[in-house]
Parts: sequence; structure tokens; C-alpha cells
Amino acid sequence: MKKVIYFDCYMGISGDMVLGACLDLGVDEEALKTELRKLHIEGVDLSAKRMVKNGFTGTDVEVLSKEDGLPVDHLHDDVHGEHVHHHDHEHTHDHEHMHGHDHAHGHDHVHRTLSEIRNLIMGSDLEDAVKDTAMDIFYVIAEAEAKVHGKPIEEVGFHEVGAIDSIVDICGAAVCLHLLGVEKVYCSVVREGTGFIMCQHGQLPVPVPAVANMMPGSGIIVKQTDEVHTELVTPTGFGILKGTKAICGTMPEMMVESVGLGFGKRDVGRLNGLRAIYGTILDEDDALPEINYDDQDECEEGHAHVHEDGTVHTHTHEGHHEHSHTHDGGHDHEHTHTHGHGHGHGHVHSAEHTTKVRNRLAKAIGHLERVKHMVEEDRDCAEVLIQLAAVKSALNNTGKEILKEHMSHCLIEAIEKKEFSEIEELNKAIDQFIK
Repeated sequence: MKKVIYFDCYMGISGDMVLGACLDLGVDEEALKTELRKLHIEGVDLSAKRMVKNGFTGTDVEVLSKEDGLPVDHLHDDVHGEHVHHHDHEHTHDHEHMHGHDHAHGHDHVHRTLSEIRNLIMGSDLEDAVKDTAMDIFYVIAEAEAKVHGKPIEEVGFHEVGAIDSIVDICGAAVCLHLLGVEKVYCSVVREGTGFIMCQHGQLPVPVPAVANMMPGSGIIVKQTDEVHTELVTPTGFGILKGTKAICGTMPEMMVESVGLGFGKRDVGRLNGLRAIYGTILDEDDALPEINYDDQDECEEGHAHVHEDGTVHTHTHEGHHEHSHTHDGGHDHEHTHTHGHGHGHGHVHSAEHTTKVRNRLAKAIGHLERVKHMVEEDRDCAEVLIQLAAVKSALNNTGKEILKEHMSHCLIEAIEKKEFSEIEELNKAIDQFIK
């Protein structure tokens, strides 16, 4: 089994949203700060606040100046006496844009090149795995910016204040994944806004050039929504997905352990956040936890029937018996359950086979639950159909596993024992399955 995380990018993604979502699902804030101190960057701190927006509880993260307690990007604007980054969107743009040009507005901005960023990160006391993940993210962003500005990747410069914000966001994301033990990253279709934003380069179309140039080769599907007229996806956010080789699609079959919500900064009239779902993917031979029914005798077999009206009837039985029960609707249903404990099927299935079947059924159930949630969330029909296809595939795989066991063991044993009535029943079951 392996730990995974799924980013549900229904309102885009940014670096601070990733940190907020990871902290919200359970990453210890002090543990994150302790790791970030290993970068030895002076004068910055991380602020994480739990709050309620649009009726939902989540976590908002900002990179602060230790001296003033103000957001780093806010200090940047105030120091120069003007708002150079006029970002009219909720993420404050992370200020991670790498600027491969000489600034004409007269400010003596200091830049860090990719090699300087590399020296800072690789020379830190962070774990090697964290360093590697952070550099993978920085590299894909730098590669895109180099293409945008037509410069060699090593010559593209990071704006100093923006780079501090980016370093904290990117290294923080790498630290969170490491603390969670994540082995694989997944993401949904990434929603992006439309229109234009103002930046130091002037007016930029959405998606901004750095994000657009990271899209090729990422395998990540981006869908614009004309209901939000601003940027939803920042270079840092998309860089985290591409740098970690995120697999795009619906949520994988997983045992969910925790869910977190990281907020964006701007009120866009709806829930603006990034949802992170963390859990475990089972390998083929991993056993699922057993379900115990305290009210059942050990020798009894328990069954639950879900009726068309949504009521669930649970009962136990031994061998052949009859019983009746009354539903809330006031009508009686009499059911005769003839469970074939004496039908001659003497084959005992192996523990390995039972584990495989239970795991495949768990995957199908997980997919079906996801379909239900997607319908409730009014997700795109195409996404729902894709998830339904996953349900069908999981059920078919379950049937194939049972059929394989049937052909290799059950049927052979029935033939050897000349149990012709059972052979007929088994063949009828095959006919029903392949219809």
C-alpha cells in the first residue's frame, strides 16, 4: 500500500492554497515551520489561520515578514511606494513570476537566478527528498519562464521578494508531502478563469504565459470557466502539480484518511479553495480491514438488502428459512431466502482470492460514492461519465476474478464429483455474467 494525495482543483491552485490544504488535513504547523527554518532565510515567517468562508471551514496561509508581521507581498508594494503587481485575483499571485528582463521602472530590484536558488535549497538542512522535490518544481517553472522570455534557463532571474514567497511556498509544499509520506500525487481537472491580469510585464492574458507554457507535457487537463474573470491558476500552483508529476483525472480508488481545504485570498462569490484528499491506495494483495458485526453470532451469516425505497433490511440466517418484515411505507413484503448452504458447493476459496475480490469490490464502491458526490456537486457530465466508466471497469474486474476462480476450481471440482446440478447452476451464472 502507498500514501497518496489528491488535489481537487475546482477553483484553481496556488502555492499558498496547497500549504493551507495540507495543514488543514493534518500536517502539523510547527513541524512545517521547523523544517522551513532549515532554509536559513531570515526575516520571514508563516501564518496559518483556520477560518470560515462561504460556510466552510478551512485554512488560510500567508508568508509574513517577522519584523512587521505583514505579508511579504504587501511589504514589497509599500517599500516602493506603489502597487507594482496589480493582481485582481484571489491568490495574490504568489509573486512567484520569474522576471527575465531588466526593470524599466527604476527600482533597484535584486534577482536570484535558478542556480542561486539551487545553491540555497541544496545547501540547506532540508531532507534530500524535500530538496529534490522542491528543485523539480522550481525547474519546471524556470523552464516555462525561459521559454516565455527567450533566455537560457540559468539566466532567468527570480525577483528577490517574490522569490522568498515562492521558496517558502514551494519548499513548504515539498515538506508537507514528505511529512505525509506521499508517494504519488493526483489532481482533478484544473479550473482556470478568463480575462486579463496586470503584472510587472503589463497586462497578461489568463492563463498567464508561465502557466500556459507549463501545460505541454504535463498531462494535466485545464478547463477555463467564463464565470470567473481573473486568474485562478498561478505558476507556483501549476508548478507543484507538474513538478510532482501529478496524475490528472478523477480521485483514485483509495481509503481516505483525511480531507483539507486551503483558501484562496479573494472573494469570488463562491467557495474559493483547494481541497486536498489524503489516503492510502491498496496494492492488489493488500488485505482490507475486516468488518465486525457485534450483534451476530459467530456461526451465523449476515446479509443486508437495500430495497428500492432506500430502506436497508439486515438479517442473519442459517441454512434455509423464511421470514417476513414490514417497511416504513406500511406494506408487507414476505421474502423466502433459500441460501444454498447444502447445494453441494464444497470448494473453499483461498484467502488470496477472497482478498482480491474484496479489494476490487471496495474500489467499485469507492468509485460509486465518488459518482454520488460529483452529482451532488453538479460536476460536469463528462467527469461523471468517466467516473461511471471506472465503476463499470471495477465491477467487470471483480467478475473476471470470480470467473477465473470458478473456471479453475469450482467447475473442475464439480465435474470431478459428477455434481451435474451444480454444473448447470454454474453455467447459468456464467451466462448471466457475460450478457
